[in-house]
Amino acid sequence: AIGHAGELGVIKEGALADFILIDAVKPHLMPVYNMVANLIYCGKAADVDTVVVNGEIVVEGRRIEGVDLSNLCFQVQHTAEDIARRTAAAKK
Repeated sequence: AIGHAGELGVIKEGALADFILIDAVKPHLMPVYNMVANLIYCGKAADVDTVVVNGEIVVEGRRIEGVDLSNLCFQVQHTAEDIARRTAAAKK
């Protein structure tokens, strides 16, 4: 914050912004009397639609930018199976 007067706490073109957009039109977030309380007590990670870090969109439409989800899932499955095989072999 020191040395960044006028740069922080603003949303404008060129500003470094960190914020999230939430899809609040969901039954578990209704009725809306106090949105802050609704988000604190009823909000879920799945309600986050968009994430912006340093002014760059890193998640949009609940998809991580630049990540091939199909390939990631394949790699996770392959790694888990490899760990299970090595663990079973080590127990023998």
